Amino acid sequence: MFEDWKSQQDTQNKFLRDSIKEIRDQSCQIQESINFVSCSQSEITNRMIELENANKQNISYIQQLENRLDQMERASRLSSVEIRNIPSKKTETKDELTSLVINAGKAVKMIIEPSNIKDVFRTNPKSGIKPVIVDFTTVVLKEKFIQATKTFNRDNYQNKLSSSHLNIDGPPAPIFVSDNLTPKMKRLHFLARDFTRTYNYKYCWVAHGYVYVRKQDGNPAIRVNSESDLEKIKPKD
Repeated sequence: MFEDWKSQQDTQNKFLRDSIKEIRDQSCQIQESINFVSCSQSEITNRMIELENANKQNISYIQQLENRLDQMERASRLSSVEIRNIPSKKTETKDELTSLVINAGKAVKMIIEPSNIKDVFRTNPKSGIKPVIVDFTTVVLKEKFIQATKTFNRDNYQNKLSSSHLNIDGPPAPIFVSDNLTPKMKRLHFLARDFTRTYNYKYCWVAHGYVYVRKQDGNPAIRVNSESDLEKIKPKD
C-alpha cells in the first residue's frame, strides 16, 4: 500500500512539476513579449518625438520662407498704389487707365505726368470690380499721391473722391486709394481692423506697406507684423 501511495505521489509530483515548468515557460514568453512591446513602444515614442521636432523645424523654416517672400513682394510694391472701385469697360487700354490716374491726380490737386507712371493695370480678384494698380517711378510720388488723396477726402468730407471726379459717366461711385499690399498684409489689415472694432482701438492704418494700430490719441503707434502681435496687445480678461 505504501508503494502504491508513493507511486501515486510521484506521479502527482511529476505532473505538478511539469505544470509548474510549463507555467514558468509561459511566464517567460509573456515577459519577453512585454519587454518587446515596451521596447517597441519606447522606440515609437522616440520616433514620434523626432517627427514632432522635425515638423516644428519645417514649420519654422516655412514661416521664414513666407516672411522672406513677403518682404520681397513688399519691396517690389513700395512705389505702387491700389485704386479700387473704378468702373471697368470690356476693352481698356493702358493709355485709358493712365488718363484715369491723371484725372484722379487733378481731382486731388496733384499733377501726374504720363512719364511718372511706370506701369498701370488691373488685377483679377475672385469677384467685384478689378482694382487698378499704379506703379509710379518713385516711392516719393506714390506717397504724395496717397497723402493728397487723404487730404482731399478730409477737406471734402461730403464730396470725397469718386468716379465723377475722374470724368467717368454714370452715377458717382466712391474711389479708394491705398498702398498695394501683399496678400499677407491684406489679411493682416483685415484682422487688425476687426481687432480695433472689437477692442475699441481708435486707429488702424497702413503706411509704407505695414499695418499700424493705436489705442487712442497720445498713445504710441503699434506696428502689426503678424497675427501673434494682435494676440500680444489683446486686453487681458
